[in-house]
Amino acid sequence: MEWIKCSERMPESGITVLGYCVCNSNFSGIYTMRKPVIEAKNSKQDTRLIKHERVTHWMPLPEPPSE
Repeated sequence: MEWIKCSERMPESGITVLGYCVCNSNFSGIYTMRKPVIEAKNSKQDTRLIKHERVTHWMPLPEPPSE
């Protein structure tokens, strides 16, 4: 999988994606078109809200392991 630029395409509303923001951090979060923020969890599972305009790239989550 490769990073997708937000300027090229946005994820479907309501799905969980991996994201990258201008604050130089990766996160997983739920993208919702109706809200001006993304509810995101970082690697320490801290929850924070990130404004959409700060997110520059995203990618879908990989498929879970089969075993």
